[in-house]
Amino acid sequence: MWLVVQVSLNHPTGGNRMTLVKWNPAALDREIDSLVRSAWGPASRRSWSKEWSPRIDITELEDHYEVNAEVPGLSKEDINVTLAEGVLRIEGEKKRNTETRDDAYRRTECFYGKFSRSFSVGDRVAAGKTSAAYKDGVLTVTLPKAEEAKRKVIDIEVS
Repeated sequence: MWLVVQVSLNHPTGGNRMTLVKWNPAALDREIDSLVRSAWGPASRRSWSKEWSPRIDITELEDHYEVNAEVPGLSKEDINVTLAEGVLRIEGEKKRNTETRDDAYRRTECFYGKFSRSFSVGDRVAAGKTSAAYKDGVLTVTLPKAEEAKRKVIDIEVS
């Protein structure tokens, strides 16, 4: 995605010059990654922290919200989903294979460790009807909307 931004420059002869410049926000991310790789070799900035966080998509449908979390390599027992006091919390832990010695790794890009993601849902969901399913590395949490949160059509009376 490219953005067009307006840049204001002070001209040496006095006055200001305005110009439009195409700018790609993702380019900054690539530049930072490149800088980190050049300073620390193959280690990337993602490996600085032992914590990781699964990618989440939240979709609003007519009668419910759907939260999809990418948690590949985990079992149902590794994940805990709670809804309390208007906060949905998805927690878990991805454990490293203990059969492989740490000094045997030549390169490691996989994330391991505990994670926790929280989302405020307030009173917009019917907490007692919430469900969760796990299939092919994706956790899907279905949060039915509370009656008050559902979109209502209001008839207009003509007098």
